[in-house]
Parts: sequence; C-alpha cells; structure tokens
Amino acid sequence: MRKFICLFYVAVLLFCLCSCGRTPAVTFYGKTVFSTKGGFVAEIDNKYYIYTDINKQPMDFIIDPLSTEESVGNVLCTDGQMVYYENENSEIICRDMVTYEEKVFFQPSVNSGISLLGLTDAVTNEVEDGSGFYDITAMYIDSSGDAYIVCNNQLCKLDSGKVTPVLDNYIYTLRYDGNKVYFVDIARDFFVCDSNGSNLHKLIDAKVSANFSVIKDCIWYQPLNDLKSIYSCALDGTKSRIEAAESDGVNSFRVDEKYIYYTDAKNRYLHRLPIGSSEPETLLEQTVVQFNLVPETDKLILSVSEENGVVKTVIY
Repeated sequence: MRKFICLFYVAVLLFCLCSCGRTPAVTFYGKTVFSTKGGFVAEIDNKYYIYTDINKQPMDFIIDPLSTEESVGNVLCTDGQMVYYENENSEIICRDMVTYEEKVFFQPSVNSGISLLGLTDAVTNEVEDGSGFYDITAMYIDSSGDAYIVCNNQLCKLDSGKVTPVLDNYIYTLRYDGNKVYFVDIARDFFVCDSNGSNLHKLIDAKVSANFSVIKDCIWYQPLNDLKSIYSCALDGTKSRIEAAESDGVNSFRVDEKYIYYTDAKNRYLHRLPIGSSEPETLLEQTVVQFNLVPETDKLILSVSEENGVVKTVIY
C-alpha cells in the first residue's frame, strides 16, 4: 500500500513538472505574416514582432516600442534577412534582422515625379500629384536588385530616391513570385508582366476577384461569375479547372503546397482541402474574420470572432 502511494505521488509530481514547463500557446491580435531568417514577422496591434519560434514569445519589435511618440509602420516585404517597412513619414526603412542595423532605403521627395498617367478619371482627387503624398501597399526587389513598389495603386520603380511609374494600371492586388508580377486591376482583369513592368498581357479571360495566389506553378483564383468555386490554371493561363466548390460560396482562401484553406460565405467556418481532392474537412466551426498561413510551417494565424463580439487572433 505504501509503495502504491509513493508511486502515485511521483506520478503527480512528474505531471505537474511537465505542465509547468510546457510553453503556452502564442495568442495575439494581428494578421500580417512574413517569413524571416529564423522565424517570422507578425503584425500585432499595428506594431510588428519578430518571432524566432512558433511557440515562443516575441523576441523583438520592428517598430521601436520604447519611442515616446506613437509608432506607425507597415511591413512591405522581406528576403528572409532584410525586412523593409514603411514608417509614418512614408520612408521605407531597411532593417537587418541579424545585426538589427537600420538604414533609410527610400525617402520621398516633393519633386519625385510621380503621376497616375491615364488613371485620373478612375481615381480623381485620390492622389495629390507631385505633392509628396504616398500610399505604399506592396514592395518587391527583383533578381537584378531593383526595387519596385505599389504606390497610390500604381506599380512604380524606386530609383535614386524617386518614384517612377512603370505601368498605367490601377492595381488592387499584386503578387511577385521572384520571376513574374501578377496583379488584378480596377476592371478586375488579371495581368502578368516582367518585374520591370514590360511584356504586360492579360492572362485570364474571366473577370476575377482580388483574392488570388501564385504557388506551385499554378495560379489560384475566383471568377466573379462563380464565387462558389476556387479555380486553378497554369502560369500561362491555360488548363483552367475547378479545384474546390462550396454550395454557400467561398469567402476567402489561401493555398500552400499541400492544401487549399478557405472560409465559406455562410458561416465563415474554416475548411481545408488537400490539393487534388474533392473532400474538404472542416477545421473550425467558428466565425473566422481573417486568416493567413505562417510561412515554412503548417500553422495558420486566425482572427476569430467570439460570442461576446471580441475578435481574438490565435495560431492554429
């Protein structure tokens, strides 16, 4: 009997030790995720944290949390080591995530020469031409080392501190796969071009939604006349086919090399469909406001709506 009691207490003690040593799940409010060297960047309450591990607490800020002034920033892109973000002055700052050194990569000038070319009718009064007003929403650096941004919904090149438009298209969403640029414009047409804006041509005949992915030599998209389905096609626009269908419609989707993740339009429940399969599984029967894939992991960042109306974002 005494031996049994001793074994019982030992088991309880071991359970407690294991429970206390377990790393708590990462819970935060945020949505934007970028892969970096040794971890990833996550947006939390309009600031950006560096995580070195999926189960650890934030290691560092992109934007200085100790500043006496309110910090506003927007992470634009990263190559895994350098992270480029825009501050409240529309400057693009380059931060080395190994040494933490920062430098001003781009500083807008009043005489930058930006214009909207032939788009003035579509976006009247939205942009103060040449006055230093900038709205930078995306950025990439091509294989030649040249930097491009989507500024005031137009693809532009950064050259010696100046912003020079390279396309006369009003861009809603843009993806750069390291080789080509894919984007949806104001007319919901889907285009592809070289990284410098040359060789522009329409790729998909149908009008499409602004939500699309380019991965695994495929383009994943939704035609506006069939928002109940997710289609795929080759990078040249051929061999289009339905990959997923939801009777209540698809609200939002993301794709990695193995799965299509999507929320239905009725309840916004989260579903996962293996690529090449027709049998999705429901991952979460809870309203998902937004979600993103954490690069180089099998994790998702979900912003979910709880019963009390609070939106809570967690790693799933």
